[in-house]
Amino acid sequence: MSNYSNSPYQPNVIWTVAGSDSCAGAGLQTDLHTFHDFNLVGCSVVTSVTAQHPHGVLCVTPVDDHTFRQQFEALLVQGYPNAIKIGLLCSQAQVEILCEYIQKIRAESSHYCYVVYDPVAVASSGQALSDSILLPIVQQKLYPLVDLITPNGTELALLSDTEIQTFGDVKTASHKLFAQGIKAVLAKGGHFEWLGETVRDYLLTANEIYAFSHARQQSVNTHGTGCTYASAVGAMLATGFDLADAVTVATAYLQKGLSEKQGRGQTALSSLCHTGYPDDIAFFPQTELISAPLKLPKEPFAPTEYQLGLYPVVDSVKWLERLILVGVKTLQIRIKNRPLAEIEQEIAHSVALAKQHNVRLFVNDYWQLAMKYQAYGVHLGQEDLATADLNAIQQSGLRLGVSTHCYFEIMRALAVKPSYIAFGHVFPTQTKVMPSQPQGLTNLAKYVALVAPLNIPTVAIGGINEQSIENVMHTGVGSAAVVSAVTQAKDWQQAVKNLAKFANGGRNE
Repeated sequence: MSNYSNSPYQPNVIWTVAGSDSCAGAGLQTDLHTFHDFNLVGCSVVTSVTAQHPHGVLCVTPVDDHTFRQQFEALLVQGYPNAIKIGLLCSQAQVEILCEYIQKIRAESSHYCYVVYDPVAVASSGQALSDSILLPIVQQKLYPLVDLITPNGTELALLSDTEIQTFGDVKTASHKLFAQGIKAVLAKGGHFEWLGETVRDYLLTANEIYAFSHARQQSVNTHGTGCTYASAVGAMLATGFDLADAVTVATAYLQKGLSEKQGRGQTALSSLCHTGYPDDIAFFPQTELISAPLKLPKEPFAPTEYQLGLYPVVDSVKWLERLILVGVKTLQIRIKNRPLAEIEQEIAHSVALAKQHNVRLFVNDYWQLAMKYQAYGVHLGQEDLATADLNAIQQSGLRLGVSTHCYFEIMRALAVKPSYIAFGHVFPTQTKVMPSQPQGLTNLAKYVALVAPLNIPTVAIGGINEQSIENVMHTGVGSAAVVSAVTQAKDWQQAVKNLAKFANGGRNE
């Protein structure tokens, strides 16, 4: 299908298929406000007109089937969406028409269209909005097309016919939904009474469980929270983030809105406030990977300089010697696919050489050897955080650097209180196979700004070269790590000089 616009710029688009809320605090109106805050083009397909306010629903009037279908046709003239957020559905015909268009979009569009379903059963006032007679057709037709369903505790119990009293019940209920075709479940924890004053939402997929925790807020501005949460997740998916990242940012967006005391961004009394893309780390949740829990150290790791200078990552003592001789003061030794005895010999030699020349040497992965030979520090990836003895590393005095690739991993890493945090990979890289997508300069700048209040040193890594390092440092990141820009350069000494001119970013301590 040709796009309606001739502009070369094609913004990300998300649709909401939902009811209209007369006070604009919930339904498609709050969805559209949310999409705007995430800098997306938001469009709507109206399923019903509701007369409601934050304390009650007066009536729900479905639109006729012809009007419902024609809304999809009108939107398709402009192109395909990157995501669809679904709210209130009013009839079997609406479910069938919606499923028809989701399948059409996925068959014809050049990009995948994510589907997020907020299973609206009752309004926040407690009144019913949709008829339970719809559930069998939703399960049969819609569930197999849904990427994420976002029930609260009451809805999860209803949809799975499971009493929810423990985390085990959440898992049991979610697996029932998986069996019906749902790909992922975001079980919202506001109704999980066993958690007390902590709210913990669970994101369950076929392979993993993620947790997002924050303190319970007392707020009167709660109308539309469910709609907004699902819409924020959908907006992040439409922008290209994965599920865990989408939920991390959506949680922060919701918490910031609940905290607003002056009504800024409020569309109606007692409705959730819309306060823009979240950038205040105080509202971001603590994130956990349930299969790989972290044993957090008792104290923060030893500090390091905010500006580490040019930070080459090399795989041999030979390269270490070369770079030390030209004045590089921060290095990482990363050795892969060699016998352990050889690796230990290289690390021992590297640490001794670094100490001789007063160089900050981080050992990649091999934390036991870094402790044994008393290196300056160790650098760990996300997969190593759960298996390493973080308390022993911290007590040994080693500095710790941690790799991150997204918001979820940033918040998980910060719980460890490391010496520095690395953001990557910024650009495509050939040095290792990466499961994540390049983050780019825009996301790098957001990550740097997010952690800035914590005064933690930051390092950018991944595909950085002589042509890109100046723009990388303009994001405010403290330092830049490089690999092939040095080790594969035709004139590595000149490359070091060119890179070093820009490698100290951020601020002076």
